Amino acid sequence: MEVDKGPLDLAKALKLLQEEGLILTASFVGPGPAENLLRNFINQQRLENQVSVLGKKEEAEVAEIMRKHKILVVPSIWKEPFGIVALEGMASGCFIIGTEAGGLKEAIGNCGLLYPNGDFVQLAKLIKEVISHPYKYQNAF
Repeated sequence: MEVDKGPLDLAKALKLLQEEGLILTASFVGPGPAENLLRNFINQQRLENQVSVLGKKEEAEVAEIMRKHKILVVPSIWKEPFGIVALEGMASGCFIIGTEAGGLKEAIGNCGLLYPNGDFVQLAKLIKEVISHPYKYQNAF
C-alpha cells in the first residue's frame, strides 16, 4: 500500500461519515509503506471496528474481497496513469468512486463518480450520496 494510492484519504472520509452517524466498513488490500500510517490513523480515530487492513493478497483473494463490497474507492492522490483496479472493481460488481486526475477518469468513465485528488471531504460526500440514493446508482447495489 503506497502513500500515493491515498489510503489515508479514504480513512479520513470514513471518519467524517462516522461523525455524521454513518458507520461504514472498508477493507484495504496491499502491502507497503502506508500500511503502518493507516493502522495508526485507524487506531487513533477509533475506526478499528469499521476498517480492516488485510495486507498482501493473491489475485483470486482480491477478486473475492471486491465481490463482497458494494463500492470500490480508488482514492489516489497522484495522477494514476491507468485505472486497472477500477476495471477489476467493475468486473466484480462494484460501483466505483475514484479521483479525476490521471487515467482513472478514462477507466471509470460513466461507471462511477469522480472527485478531485486529495479532497477527502468531497470523497465522503460522494460515498454518502451513493449510500443514500442506491436507486440512482443501481449498479452499486
